[in-house]
Formats: sequence, structure tokens, C-alpha cells
Amino acid sequence: MASTLENALRLVKPGEMVVSLTDILDKLGDKITADERNQLLIAMLSPRREKVQPGDLVTSDMVNQMLADITDLQVRVLSIENSDISSSQQVIITSPLPGEQFQVGQVINIVGKNFDFSIGAQQVFFDTTPPVGGFKLGSNDNLLIVEVPMISGVTQTGKQVTLNVSNHLNIPVSRQLTVKLPDVPVSGPVDVVIGGVNPDPIVAGQTAEFACSLTSRATMPANFLITATLSGKSWTTQLLASNKTALAQPLNLVPRVPVDILISLTVPGNANLEAFDLIVNAVSGNAQGDSGLHSYTVGQATNEDASISFDNPSAAPPGAYSNGKISLAATSVATISIGIKSTDGQYDLSLQLVPKSGETVVATGWKMGWVDPTPTDAQHSELSSTAISLGSKLSKFAVMPQVGASLTGRIQLKVKRQGASLAKTINFDLILL
Repeated sequence: MASTLENALRLVKPGEMVVSLTDILDKLGDKITADERNQLLIAMLSPRREKVQPGDLVTSDMVNQMLADITDLQVRVLSIENSDISSSQQVIITSPLPGEQFQVGQVINIVGKNFDFSIGAQQVFFDTTPPVGGFKLGSNDNLLIVEVPMISGVTQTGKQVTLNVSNHLNIPVSRQLTVKLPDVPVSGPVDVVIGGVNPDPIVAGQTAEFACSLTSRATMPANFLITATLSGKSWTTQLLASNKTALAQPLNLVPRVPVDILISLTVPGNANLEAFDLIVNAVSGNAQGDSGLHSYTVGQATNEDASISFDNPSAAPPGAYSNGKISLAATSVATISIGIKSTDGQYDLSLQLVPKSGETVVATGWKMGWVDPTPTDAQHSELSSTAISLGSKLSKFAVMPQVGASLTGRIQLKVKRQGASLAKTINFDLILL
């Protein structure tokens, strides 16, 4: 019986080179591991089982195919190993989650894995801006503590920002955050100036329109609620924009930028010679101001110097003045500060106790006067030859109710240019607490 080798040789074509499979594996030696050797044999022999039998000779074509299979296998194994290494070292962020909202200056914790903080390979950017002051104490390979920086385009309402975190692989992992400016309370005064009225005098049965200018001196732009209030009357008022359309509320005021509005007043037909007070307020958080009380009588001309105006009054202590009213307990003192605006020149200022609108009596027991000298009991306190230079002057007067003073009353501040026939007045209602 012919040997297995003889049977195999009968299948070899002339000119073909015959190499034993055993010789091939011996030549590979320790270049591959035992597991790789088994995988190689399975990969090579499984698809060719119907062609290769024990003792068969292997052709050069088959050997070339084997070498190609080995090379392909090594490439695949290396690729898998590299992929596993890369995946295991990639940055992982578990929080903050997408959609979270932060403020500029806020300290946040970025929790995850593989930040490479211990080798100094960590990188964090908000869009293209790094965190403020680097990484905070407590940061490590799984926790980065940073402060949100000021980012271009961020507003009070917020901006979508990309948080990028990477390590030594330099493959950033991104999260979307909303970043906004800090909620800093708006504060500061607002100058509310009531100007002329049309028609003048006010006519019963007709609509009167009062010009009003609002100038914010607050710390930032803000939305203000504007109100116009009549004292002692239920007549209809409406706030209008300068083009006489309904005023959109709240009204946005930018610091140092005047905004003109109108107060429309519907005067009843039977209101001739009736007196009333008007005050306009602007409020946004801690930023506020009012026009002070302005008194009018239907059918009588205002007879006021329109070139003079008053800034928002204030008081020390602050709670002593609000909405045109000075409220004090007996023997306590409030200092009222008010800016007076006009063209340069000499002016006479006076403080006087006057009746409230619709009344005929004046308050008693209230001391008033300029801060220097101290208040007296005088019913009329004059301050003559006062210069308003550069168009503005800050004036201060003090008020103090004595024990037994009237529960209510009114002080009127009058400013008159020397040599002029008209003056400008502003009223302060008095309330004894």
C-alpha cells in the first residue's frame, strides 16, 4: 500500500514546491504564542478541510496564503489592543450634565474619570476660554474644580457654551452648558422729572398731557415699572410713549439715557378749580425714583419756570422719605437731599409750610430749615443768592416734628431765578409716626 506521502506526491503538479505544515510551524517558532498558533491553524485549516488531509503536502500558494493570514491576524490583534488602551484612557464626564445653568464666577465641579490631573495633562475650556485662576484645591484625576470665566457674548439671560475637557490623548469630550451673568441686584436712583402740561391751564372736560422725563442712574440697564398717581382723585390716567401710543411695561432704562413719556389725564367736565397732586414713580428692585408731588388746579395756569427741574429726592435715614412723603416720629430728624437743575445763575430757594391740595390749613409743630444753619420754627425759611453752577446743585434741608406736631402737613420747596417772575416748586407731604 502506498504511503500517505506517496499519495500526496501524486497530487503535486510538476514544478510546485512542497513544504510540510510541520516545517512551517517550526520556522515560526516563538514568533507567535500558543493561542495565536491555535487560532492560526483554525483559521487556515477550517475553510480548507475538504482539501487537506493528514499527511497531505502543502503547496507554496497555500504557504503564501498562510503568511498573509498571519499578517492580517497580527494587525487585527494590535488594533484591538490599541483600541482597548485608548478607550480605557479616554476622558469621561459624568457631571455636570448637558443643559445645566451656571453663572460667571461660579465654582463648579466636573466629575468623571481619566482627567490626568496627577500628571498635569488636564485641559478645560469654556468655548475657547480657560477657567479663572486654574484648578482649585481638591482637584484630582476624577474631579476638576474650576471657576466659570467671563465668556464673550454671555448676557443676563444666558448663552449656550461648550465645555471641553481633555487629557494626554488630546481628544476633547464636550458638554453643553448655559452660562449667564451673575444676578447682581440693580440699585441706584432714577430721576423722574415732570415738565410742562398741555393745555396750560388744564381745562375741565378735556384731556391733559403731562410731559415726563426718566433718567436712570442705576448700576445697570433694567426694566422699570412706571406708575402715575393722583392724590385724592379717581380720575383716569394713562401712561403713553412719546409717540402717544400705550407705554409698554416694564420700561427698559439704560443708565444716563433719558426717556420721555406722557401722562394722559382725563379731566371731568365738572372739575373746574379743583386741585390735585400728581406723582410719577419708577421702580426696579432697589433702583427707584419719583418726581415728588406736583400740585395743579384745573382752570389755573401752572405759572412755573420750565427751565428748572428736580432730581430724585433722597433721605437720611433712607426710610424717612418715600413716594413724596416724609415720615418721622416726634423729635427725630431727617435730612432731605434733592438735586436742582437749571442753567448757570443765581437763585433764591425757600421752604414753606403750605396747605395740602383741597385744604386751607397748614401743619404746626414741624421744624424745618437748611442743614446749615439748623432747623428753626420759622414758617418760611429763605436761602438767597444760591448759585447753581454747571447746571446742577445738590441742596439739603432738615425736618423735625416736635411733640404734639400735626399728624399731617406739607412742605413746599420753591426755587426762583433772581430777577425772574416764575418759580419752580416741589411738595413733600408730612406724616407723624
